[in-house]
Amino acid sequence: MNKYFPWSSLAIPAQDKLSVRRIFETSNFDIYIAKDFDGAYRCLISLSKNPLMLLRSLNLNINSMKIDLAKSEGGLFLLNIKLLNAEMLDIFDYILFILLSECVSENNEDLFVAKLLNNLKNWQRFMQSRKGILSEEKIQGLIAELQFMHDLIEYNKEFSSYVVESWRGPERLQQDFIFENEVVEIKSIGNMDKKVITISSLDQLQASVEKLYIMVYAVTKCDMLNAGVSLNQLVENLEDLLSSSSKLILHEKLLEVGYLKNEKYDDLKYQIRKVGSYLASDGFPKLTSGAIPDGVVNVKYGIEIDKIEQFKSSICINGLYALN
Repeated sequence: MNKYFPWSSLAIPAQDKLSVRRIFETSNFDIYIAKDFDGAYRCLISLSKNPLMLLRSLNLNINSMKIDLAKSEGGLFLLNIKLLNAEMLDIFDYILFILLSECVSENNEDLFVAKLLNNLKNWQRFMQSRKGILSEEKIQGLIAELQFMHDLIEYNKEFSSYVVESWRGPERLQQDFIFENEVVEIKSIGNMDKKVITISSLDQLQASVEKLYIMVYAVTKCDMLNAGVSLNQLVENLEDLLSSSSKLILHEKLLEVGYLKNEKYDDLKYQIRKVGSYLASDGFPKLTSGAIPDGVVNVKYGIEIDKIEQFKSSICINGLYALN
């Protein structure tokens, strides 16, 4: 997997020494990645004030990390975030990128430190609530949503931030993408022999906007690892199209859905094929609240794709390049 920081450029130093390299060079703060004689990785942040009181109050205890404070030369303080398990470097790299990207633009040291340490606390809560990697069903659904985002941004690079911000699936709203006058619901099917999309609620095909589209992808698992794309690869492909700020928004949303870059995702490869896009206009087969007897709740149903061919439509979003 690609890394955000150049860890491989760090040589093994002499005993009791560190090999260091500065990151975020345009920041007002001195931030380094480092490697010690034993091969342990860490992030070092030089500070002019002692953040010990805040550090103690937050009671940080993140699995596989050690966070401490030391006095350095010139009366400065060194915040040391050490990775305890080198096999988790990919995750450590990812965590640092997200947490530091959110605060390196600060000019005030107190605000920078407060934001960083509170971000670490939030990360601690996230790690404690995680239940491992996503299920294959959730992976397939996420792949379909990311593929749509990739397709749309590829033809509308100048609107990349607008597209990323419009992705609302992580917020568990009824539709996956909510634009100004249009919404797009993304559906994935795993078996081309059973071309049925699942509608998970009565509200999913109801929206108070001009147009509601359904985009369907076939996401099928590959037996040969070199024949398809993994979730990690798809995220990296999407990152290549984004600015730094949009990339950060993407990662925050990915965390909301429970995705954290993990090499286990590399073992699952999928082929992605666009089945079609449909406009849920008048006459589109769907259930509405008025057609359901009182007392019936949690309605979930399927729609046969072959029966909605007449509703096939290009997706046109507020001046963006259309998707077929």
